[in-house]
Amino acid sequence: MNDCKTADKILLSKALTLIVLFALLAAPTMAEQPYSFSFIQSDGQQLSFDADFDNGNLLFAAQEGNLFTVGPGFWLHFRVTGVSQKTPAFRTQQIGNPHYVDSHRMVFRYEGESSWQPMDTGYLSNDDYYFGNREPFDKDTVYIAYWYPRTFEQTATFIDRIQDERNVRNAGSRGLSQEGRPVYGFEVTDPYVPDEDKAHVVFIHQHSLETPGAFIMEGMAEYLINSSEPEAEYLRQTVVFHFYPLVMPDVLYHGYETGLNSNRVWHPGPPQENEPTSVREVDIVRQAIIDEADGCAAYALDFHAHPGHVGDCYYWGLQNGPTLMVDAAYEFVERVHKHDSADNRGKPIISNNIASDLRDWTKGPPADMWLYETLGAISFTIEPGSVPTHSIERLKELGISFCLGLADVMHDHTSHLASQQETIDVLESPVRSLRKDTPDRSTARSR
Repeated sequence: MNDCKTADKILLSKALTLIVLFALLAAPTMAEQPYSFSFIQSDGQQLSFDADFDNGNLLFAAQEGNLFTVGPGFWLHFRVTGVSQKTPAFRTQQIGNPHYVDSHRMVFRYEGESSWQPMDTGYLSNDDYYFGNREPFDKDTVYIAYWYPRTFEQTATFIDRIQDERNVRNAGSRGLSQEGRPVYGFEVTDPYVPDEDKAHVVFIHQHSLETPGAFIMEGMAEYLINSSEPEAEYLRQTVVFHFYPLVMPDVLYHGYETGLNSNRVWHPGPPQENEPTSVREVDIVRQAIIDEADGCAAYALDFHAHPGHVGDCYYWGLQNGPTLMVDAAYEFVERVHKHDSADNRGKPIISNNIASDLRDWTKGPPADMWLYETLGAISFTIEPGSVPTHSIERLKELGISFCLGLADVMHDHTSHLASQQETIDVLESPVRSLRKDTPDRSTARSR
């Protein structure tokens, strides 16, 4: 009988939690966040939960003894005050996509500190994910997140810090978001080598909450801006790198996504008034890329991350298309893997193959296809996994591997330029006159 009562209480608790969750998910707008919650403990002290800070996301919290259920089940980033010398346990409910796995670890940091570390425990039980630390927290206030978070302020500070560097130009806003935040961009190149002698390479970070991709991209930028290694100097002398590190600043600031998926509104060519779907920030970046890359690019990478994925960082890339481009795509992937296998980095965290072809149009036009069809670029979507066994510094090192792989393929042969011209010919210069025909995708290749 007691077991039945216990089971009934658990079911009732979960049902009430789901009711609260769905009510909150249906109601909040970005202007209505954040929420805060307080609970009195058995010792008379108070534990307070909130997300009233840049990138914070917490829609509800509920208490059952020392177990605190928090939500939403994804993109969590919240603050708890009153935890010093306590070991609270946490639970969130996985609804929809499987973002949590047994090997996933939430991350935490203390107030006033910048370094994040994985929590001790994490496991799935039915649709619930439980997480916490075995030892008591050392300080009173702790921040907890799904994975290493990044704030809007961090991006703004990064732009401020690099804008006067010798190898950086045009660092600043390309336009304003729906809520008036800058959509940033900057270029990296050797200012003493004329642009007409250089190729163009484009890097974008689009889904703002998929922060592992942002850290990889930051590692690339820091290397290209500051390194005196021969490979970095060679790349600056032969390439203009176009960085768009934060396509959706409002999403990053508020800590959750609403509305259209920004990766399904990249219609071919420049922004048009009659497009069936549009996102203001994406249109700003589309136009900026066309203007600043002079309508074409040799390579282009869109950095994301795959919540719930356990394993190496993988690619969506060019598996079908003009032969020279497919060859160059596979060679780039192999060279990046080679450099990420270097002895000083240990086990590589990037695949040496292309997992899937460029995304199709069935869910709406994606960025990687836009970069390919509009710019003639050898384009990729980069997808790191969600298990935070790779530190932020290790993700930045992977960014350096991307740079070294690119230096290899551009230094050793000119196929990237030949394949770019072949694609532009096939696409009939899509930026200068909107494309009527699609590229020849008949030369399938698999490995």
